[in-house]
Amino acid sequence: MLADDVALGLFVANLPLTSEYEAKLRVFDIQLKEVKQVSLKVVGSESIEIGSDAIETFKVELRSLTNDEDINIYHISKDEAKRVISRKYVYLLSSGTRIPVTQKMTYKSIDDYWEENVTQ
Repeated sequence: MLADDVALGLFVANLPLTSEYEAKLRVFDIQLKEVKQVSLKVVGSESIEIGSDAIETFKVELRSLTNDEDINIYHISKDEAKRVISRKYVYLLSSGTRIPVTQKMTYKSIDDYWEENVTQ
């Protein structure tokens, strides 16, 4: 089981992604404080522009098996580094309001994540 946070993106980036890759995962939703089953599927390729660079990515969809509106889209670089380039998801406020969010990622590896977030 994985938590629905930055570590999930790093896990997805390290899967053996191909144009037809599919899997099922159990994910702990931090906001809702519950475990959910999701399907993971590479739904295509997309070129993402970061500054003056165009990065070829796998477009990976994580969709809840119980809630059609609960979808996360990851763009994972196709290069050898397999970096998370961006994540799109919907943030749920306590009022029930849903806010779409696009988050560009900067962590290249799990070591980068831990190095930046280590507590002393």
